Amino acid sequence: MKLNNSAVKNKSIVLVIPLHFELYKDLILSLQKAGLDVIFLFITDKPFKYRDFAEHFKSFVYKNFLGQKNFKKQLIFHHENENLISQLDKIEQRVDYALIIRSDLLSVDTLMHIKSKVDKMIAYQWDGLNRFPSVFDRISIFDKFYVFDHNDYQNYSPAYDNLLLTTNFYLEVPKTENVVVRPKSICFVGSYLENRMPYIQELTDFLKQENFEIDIKLLCSQDKVAEMYEDSGIEFISNPLTYSEMLRHVQRYEVILDFDNSVIHQGLSFRIFEALFYNKKIITNNALVKKYDFYHPNNVFIWESENLHRLGLFLNEPMVNIDLKIIEKYSFNNWIKKILA
Repeated sequence: MKLNNSAVKNKSIVLVIPLHFELYKDLILSLQKAGLDVIFLFITDKPFKYRDFAEHFKSFVYKNFLGQKNFKKQLIFHHENENLISQLDKIEQRVDYALIIRSDLLSVDTLMHIKSKVDKMIAYQWDGLNRFPSVFDRISIFDKFYVFDHNDYQNYSPAYDNLLLTTNFYLEVPKTENVVVRPKSICFVGSYLENRMPYIQELTDFLKQENFEIDIKLLCSQDKVAEMYEDSGIEFISNPLTYSEMLRHVQRYEVILDFDNSVIHQGLSFRIFEALFYNKKIITNNALVKKYDFYHPNNVFIWESENLHRLGLFLNEPMVNIDLKIIEKYSFNNWIKKILA
C-alpha cells in the first residue's frame, strides 16, 4: 500500500502520551507536519500534587497506618483519568483518530469514553507488555494495538487479532546548524537501570583505556548510586534532559551507545533510529539490529566482551551511506501514516 500525506491531511487526532522527557512537544510538531490537526492533547504520568491538605493527610494515613502502600499511585491514576474525561467532554466534534501511548495509564472506562468520540482508536505500547500487565485488559478495546517487541507479537497476537507489530521511529527534528562533531567521541544519555550497569561499566572502562572521549549521562536521583560509581567516569544527573536537548547533545558526537534492555523488552530502542537519521555510528549489544535492512557492519558494532578488541578498527572504518528510502522508512512521518491507515 502506497503511503502519502493526503491520506491523513486535515484529519483530526486525539493524542494521549506520557510526559517522558517532553517528547510530546516534538511529536506534536511531527503530527502537524504530517498534516494532522491535533485537537486534543493529554499528558499522563505528570508530577503529582495533592489537591489539598486533607487529601495529603488521607494518603499518609492509608500508607502508614492501613498498609495500603499503593494508595498514592491509585490516587494519581484516579486524578489523571478524571481530568482527562472532564477535558475530553469539552470537545463537541467527532474526531478521526485517537493515538494512545501507554494505555495502561488509563482506566478501561476512560478508554471507552475516548472511543465513543473517535472513529478509529489506536494504541502504541513502547514498553514490553509484561512490564505493565494491566495493559492486557485494554488491548481488545482498540481497533489496532501496536507493539515493537517481537516476542510480544509472537506470543500474544494469536489471542488478539488487533495486535500488530511495528518498530520505533525517529522524529525528523532538524539537524543543528554548524554543529562541531568531536573526533573519537562517544555518548549515551539514558536512565539508570541496575541490570545494565555491568555492560555500561565494562564498555566505559575499555573506551577510556583506548583514549576515546566518552560521555555517559544517567538519570538517577539516588545519591548512594552515584557514590558507588564515583570513579567510573559516568555522570549521574538528577534533572532529565528534554528530548530536544538530548537530540542536540548527541549530534556533537561521532558515535551513539545503545544498551540492550531485554529484561523489559525485545526490540530496537529509539537511539538506533536517531543514529540512522543523524548519520551516527552506533555501538550496541542488541543483536536484533542485524536483522534490519539498514544494518551495515561499518555503521553498527554489535559488541560482546570477547570482541571489544575489534572496536578500534570499527571506529576507524568510514561510514557507509544507507539508501535514503530505507532511512525514510523509519521516519515518524512514515510511521504515523502506516499505523493510521
